Amino acid sequence: MFGIKKFLLVFTGLIFLSSGAQSSQIKSDFHLPKNEAEKALDRIFLANSSENSKLFNFLMDPVYKRKSDISIKEVEYFSKLLTENFINTVRQTEFLMLNKNCAGKDEGYTCGMEVNPVICAQDYYKEGNLFKTIEQKNGAVVIKYFNSHFNEGEPKEFFKMKYEKDSWMLDETSCVTYYANLHKGQKK
Repeated sequence: MFGIKKFLLVFTGLIFLSSGAQSSQIKSDFHLPKNEAEKALDRIFLANSSENSKLFNFLMDPVYKRKSDISIKEVEYFSKLLTENFINTVRQTEFLMLNKNCAGKDEGYTCGMEVNPVICAQDYYKEGNLFKTIEQKNGAVVIKYFNSHFNEGEPKEFFKMKYEKDSWMLDETSCVTYYANLHKGQKK
């Protein structure tokens, strides 16, 4: 009996150590923003921080027919961060979900995507953000993002940046693509 207890204790310890090593390995593959696309994505995330919801409102106010407090200068700035494709996909998808889930009635943001479409999460932390470019081709870069506040294991979300209008712009996020595909074929 003593041998089994000792074996289980050693086995449990090895599992614990290997899970910690795996988490450390994943984190070590990520880094502070290095290339221009990663730096641009970091700036977009900061523009979308919890203290400043104007980028989120820029995307959602037209869908919910809310009066916007966003200046023309801010609209111009946000239009340099996000591609037209991304803006249109977010708005169309949110509109379809609003109509399907709440019969088109504005009941807050509970009817649409359950996450902020820019960051694929509900909260953004200014510290602890690490990036990893996983694909580069034809003026586009796919990046994964890690934050120790909410990531456990390999992050599943991806962010596609596209070089357009002389700068790196957010063109696609995995959460928006997921919701858009979920509602493909529905009438607008």
